[in-house]
Amino acid sequence: VKAIATTVLRAMVVRAVSEVAIGRRTQARALWQRVKPRIWAVIGVSLLSTLIPFTAFLIVAAIFTAAGFALVAAGASTIAAVAICVALGSIAVIVTGPYLWVKLSLAAPALLLEDIGPVAALRRSSALVRSSWWRIFGILVLTSLVVGFAASILAIPLSQLGGFLAAANE
Repeated sequence: VKAIATTVLRAMVVRAVSEVAIGRRTQARALWQRVKPRIWAVIGVSLLSTLIPFTAFLIVAAIFTAAGFALVAAGASTIAAVAICVALGSIAVIVTGPYLWVKLSLAAPALLLEDIGPVAALRRSSALVRSSWWRIFGILVLTSLVVGFAASILAIPLSQLGGFLAAANE
């Protein structure tokens, strides 16, 4: 439920930012009316954007597991085979994870703003990111850090308040 609510909220934020960018002020109700018909498509893009990296991870794991068995079958020590495959598999995941994160990051805005389907939105995101991957990567990392910092700052007084309320109810 939280993931769906977050996805819907992000869709409304994308729509709100696009309205502000063209100089229109829009009420929450009007934003909802514009996003509502696309909710299932937004959820679909969100699921695909999660499943694609997960599938890539499974493929990398399968390849390096098979390579480990092949090394052991070829006579390599089990410890060496595991060490080599874990090291190379970790490098592959460390490279492909962020690559796919950035490559798919503009799919939801493309879906909402260009009125296209989920698969077309994933393709469009890939095309939009192609020439500026590093710039978008930097923006995403910085945004994640700022949001994480802000969330932790907000969490401190709220958790203290929760502790006080819990203590008062005892």
